[in-house]
Amino acid sequence: MRNLKALVVAVALTLTLVGCSSDDPSDPTTTPVDAPTTAPTTAPTSAVVTSDAPRSDVAELAARISAFTGSLRYVKMWVFSSASVGSVLTTVSVDISVDFTDPANPKSQGVMVADGQSLEVINIGTNSWMRYAGGEWQATPGTDLEVTPSDGMGEQYWIAVFGTGTVEVVGTETINGIETQHLRVSDCEGTAEGATVDSVNVWLDDANRIHRAEMMMISQGIPMTTVSEYYDFDVPVEITAPI
Repeated sequence: MRNLKALVVAVALTLTLVGCSSDDPSDPTTTPVDAPTTAPTTAPTSAVVTSDAPRSDVAELAARISAFTGSLRYVKMWVFSSASVGSVLTTVSVDISVDFTDPANPKSQGVMVADGQSLEVINIGTNSWMRYAGGEWQATPGTDLEVTPSDGMGEQYWIAVFGTGTVEVVGTETINGIETQHLRVSDCEGTAEGATVDSVNVWLDDANRIHRAEMMMISQGIPMTTVSEYYDFDVPVEITAPI
């Protein structure tokens, strides 16, 4: 149970990777991108073109990512997290839709599957609801399962995540048919929502949209890996209160 709770924290952390909305939700600036309509069901793979690994600066990378996340309105993502305690391996997969059009009431809806059981969570602003395996919805404000994106996921947030790490341009990779640049931040000693970040990999297209992110971190003393894939940028989603 302890490692499952830590994985839930990791799933919440992945929502921070899409940042926060801008001050004017009426004028989207990000062009929707075609992406798979069905989220992956296994760990992702990609085609890789190697490079001579030129170096980049942490602050520059933080600025690149925040420039994209600041204008994001909608996004869908698939998340796969794994953690082990001794010989016990726990995995969690989540499908998530996010709506940032109202900065005062960001919305998210996710279905998490762990150990063959499902849990659905809806967040609207500071309100949260959940249900197990298609059962009845229950209001659960302020629970650990809350996945509403936190405030302030801008440039300073990313600088905190990357910490004292070194950014390396790994190469060019194709993610779900989109050419991206793969960057790795190693030896971060960074922080994110109470977890210690060891390393981060991000895959950005030429518009600085994140198509994949991988975080190696320690939460509640448990090492874990979270891989996220992002698609349907600024394609509207409908998220409503279930009760």
